[in-house]
Amino acid sequence: MASRFYPFARTTTSQARDVVRNIIRSSATPLSTRDIFKQAVQQATGSSASRSTRANPVANDPHEPPYPDHAIRSMTYLKTIVLPELLGRKEIEKIHMQRTLSAEEIERRRASMTKAAQRAHANDPAKTIDSWVWKAREFVPKAPVVKQEEPVFGVEVGVGEDWGHLNRRRRRAREMSVKRDVKWMRKLQRAKQPPPSLSELPSDSAQL
Repeated sequence: MASRFYPFARTTTSQARDVVRNIIRSSATPLSTRDIFKQAVQQATGSSASRSTRANPVANDPHEPPYPDHAIRSMTYLKTIVLPELLGRKEIEKIHMQRTLSAEEIERRRASMTKAAQRAHANDPAKTIDSWVWKAREFVPKAPVVKQEEPVFGVEVGVGEDWGHLNRRRRRAREMSVKRDVKWMRKLQRAKQPPPSLSELPSDSAQL
């Protein structure tokens, strides 16, 4: 919900979800939040993909997002609103992995070290770091449940056949013939059943 102090809704939009979803799905490797944001702001969405210079009451507000006209207006919006929404929809997942640093990242990390730390790691600079990254969730379709159909009684004598090609007289004669055969099959089935055992016969007390 937006307010007069922060005129941006703290909810996702379908456009924001589409941008992030497509970036993650199109990547051959999992992406960090920073990587996703970097790719997102390079895509033109909304009225502008550049930093805003529009005149409005919050134009000089330091809390204004860096890309207010973009579907992904800030890193915070991506990290706290969009990604959790896609995670909740089970479209993406967050995984832990060892990420290899690029040469630029290694130099940047070395520049941020103290001189003592630089000397200590001069010969063995860290080339991998623990990282939490995002990847598209794999969809495994459920195997269809094959319903076992019960056999139709009397199919041997024509039950269930299509008689639409017969005229009315022949169709009626065919129906009567099948009914007669089914009735005979049921009698034959009952005759083949074994007689009830003595335990299944009613007792004398039950007849009184």
